[in-house]
Amino acid sequence: MEKINKVILLIGCTGTLGTFFVERYSHLYTIVGVARNKPGYKGDSLDFFEADICEDAEKIAKYALDKYKKIDVLINNAVFSRWIELRNKTTDEFEKELKTNVIAPLD
Repeated sequence: MEKINKVILLIGCTGTLGTFFVERYSHLYTIVGVARNKPGYKGDSLDFFEADICEDAEKIAKYALDKYKKIDVLINNAVFSRWIELRNKTTDEFEKELKTNVIAPLD
């Protein structure tokens, strides 16, 4: 299949869903994959950018726009959670969950 001229910014490219997306679609689209740690795979068109959405949102967008001049699709797949009772979470953990899952993508 012919490559489609679309740039996808995939935040959280190293988890289960992000990995599946890159492996399934990197031959069709240019994917700028973002995560805190390098992925253990390489897609045909994966352009990996090591960053944290909570700290580097502007750098991430600038990188993609400077290099590709556009972002056609944004997939926010970044997530942080620890599945324990709320009363057992520390304030730092709760704040990191809120920032990663809600605040940073909207910032």
